[in-house]
Amino acid sequence: MADIYGKDFLAVDIIFENTAGAANQQAVALKSEARSIFYRCRFLGYQDTLIFACEPLLAQSNTIIAQGRESSDEGGGTIFHNCTILAAGGLQGSVKTYFGRPWRFYSRVVIMQSEIHPLIDPQGWMKCDDASPLDKLFYAEYDNRGASADTSRRVTWPGRVLLNTTAQANYYTVRNFISGEKWIPVTVPRFLDLI
Repeated sequence: MADIYGKDFLAVDIIFENTAGAANQQAVALKSEARSIFYRCRFLGYQDTLIFACEPLLAQSNTIIAQGRESSDEGGGTIFHNCTILAAGGLQGSVKTYFGRPWRFYSRVVIMQSEIHPLIDPQGWMKCDDASPLDKLFYAEYDNRGASADTSRRVTWPGRVLLNTTAQANYYTVRNFISGEKWIPVTVPRFLDLI
């Protein structure tokens, strides 16, 4: 597992993998507490931080991300923009897989303009536990494509929203959300704006 701390972090063409296996419970591949960009990277793990979903233990489910913030004033969040979310061979349809769950009360995750293969449960998101305050989180989707992009059966929590306009989605772009044009080198291909 990789732990990232600091101000700005950029990874290009790296595989982050936790090889502990499903039996070791929260076998996350990456934890980041820095303003981060991951370009052409893969995340392989078994719970909470993965994009290439693997087979968990019997009766377990997968979550792509477990993001958390301590308060509504705290910046940050996790934005998946123009990503591909897919399953390892043999997993598709056999294990409930969700976009995410709130790790702390003010969890913020946006998935936009991404290819979502047929593995995400139609509800999209799952509770961490019964005490999770579903009105304080912010889970948003915008203009995704693929078999699991249909939002008609998503959870109806107060904090789960569908971004309907480019103006709403623009706030979460690399340019606006993390001022990416100011610190990401021009030699690194990036999507500063909506595609």
